[in-house]
Amino acid sequence: MLTSIHSRTSYVISALVTAETSECLLKRTEHFIEHLQQYPEARDYAIKEGASFGDDVKGIVNEALALMGYTGPTKSRGPNVLSIDGGGIRGIIAIEILRHLEILTGKKVHELFDYIVGVSTGAIIAAVIASGAGTLETANQMYVTLSKQMFGNTSLIGGTSRLVWTHSYYDTEAWEKMLQDNLKGITLTECNRYNMPKMSVVSCVVNSGSRLAPFLFRTYECGFRVRSVFPGTSRAQLWQAVRASAAAPTYFTEFNLDGLLHQDGGIMVNNPTAVGLLRPT
Repeated sequence: MLTSIHSRTSYVISALVTAETSECLLKRTEHFIEHLQQYPEARDYAIKEGASFGDDVKGIVNEALALMGYTGPTKSRGPNVLSIDGGGIRGIIAIEILRHLEILTGKKVHELFDYIVGVSTGAIIAAVIASGAGTLETANQMYVTLSKQMFGNTSLIGGTSRLVWTHSYYDTEAWEKMLQDNLKGITLTECNRYNMPKMSVVSCVVNSGSRLAPFLFRTYECGFRVRSVFPGTSRAQLWQAVRASAAAPTYFTEFNLDGLLHQDGGIMVNNPTAVGLLRPT
């Protein structure tokens, strides 16, 4: 089985190298990404084979490199890590701090940091920044709109009824639709196509055994022969990652993804700084 995967990997890389047009290269690079996603064990062999072009092609190649665990040079002498914690409406404070940081430096947030980690409501801000979905103002408007629509339109009777029947006070389906509308259909690894910092958001898995466990939704895979400290995945939609990270008990129902039940990451790691520091090192 492994030999056939290696043969297939060699064929895909050879096709990538011999592409004669940008359109062909784009298509074959997408095929390469699909191959890496289907056969994660092919990553190590691809690295040994030396698998490493317009902007669209560069973006797709960046995604492929992220799937192989490649990390580019840092923006300064050491990795700059941005950690955005949870705290409900306090997320607006985080946005204001980042806005002032942009004013002081004359640079956008994604130009200042190598790695972004967010949890709970902080995951919303992290996702907007690291996906290229918009600016801090976009994040702020999304945050305010979500807050008004979700929390401002819920009556005591309606919320209590949902709490009894679904164990969530607020309308989870409406919350999911808002996330899908704002974060579109982008996957975690596709965030790498826009030359953005690596990112992870933290959830808490509640059905993995007797102990709760933090879980990382990542825009990348770990490097060659590197084992992640925390369980996680890069195979999810961006909105799913935020939905899982912000699934606060009694506020929203837990999020079921591939058999794992996710609740708000703040249950275990409301300040994800330590998680962020472990990745770059």
